[in-house]
Amino acid sequence: MSNTQKSTSDVQPCPNCETELPVPKSTRSFICRECDAIIKVIATDDGAVLKVVGKSVEEDPTYQSYEAQVAELVAELDDLHKRYVVEMAKKPGPSAFRIGLLGLVAFIAGALTTIWSLSIGGVIGGLGLLVAVAAFVLHGTRMAAFQSRAGEMSKAIERIGHERDVIQRKAALLKVTI
Repeated sequence: MSNTQKSTSDVQPCPNCETELPVPKSTRSFICRECDAIIKVIATDDGAVLKVVGKSVEEDPTYQSYEAQVAELVAELDDLHKRYVVEMAKKPGPSAFRIGLLGLVAFIAGALTTIWSLSIGGVIGGLGLLVAVAAFVLHGTRMAAFQSRAGEMSKAIERIGHERDVIQRKAALLKVTI
């Protein structure tokens, strides 16, 4: 019986920095301690081949800065989304519009009443027209203000989301740049 044990690791140079690395036979990938390269172990008939597939950037100050910026933007987006939901709940209801419709009905009734009495029909029609115009103007003003606020918030959410995406792409590029 032989006392010779099979080696559980092989020593190969890092494909990025040439540092001798112990490569365990059961490993599929690991990080070089010298250059932070992420190395993939590819099994071949002749043994294992090492290939650089990225780099570890967890300790990189630039990467950490990007991650901090992304965290701030995500918090700002969460706050904006909450405010947006509250703002959407404030959408003006149809009450002013309905009052305007009621004013139009009064105007038509006043016009029909002029057949019997010009003065009574004129008063009813005039008041109906006044109520209709005032209610429709009020409704339109409220809706325009609401849409303006909602539009501004939507643009801010879109701008911040785009900024977050750009920074996340920069951080991801750091991982694959050697």
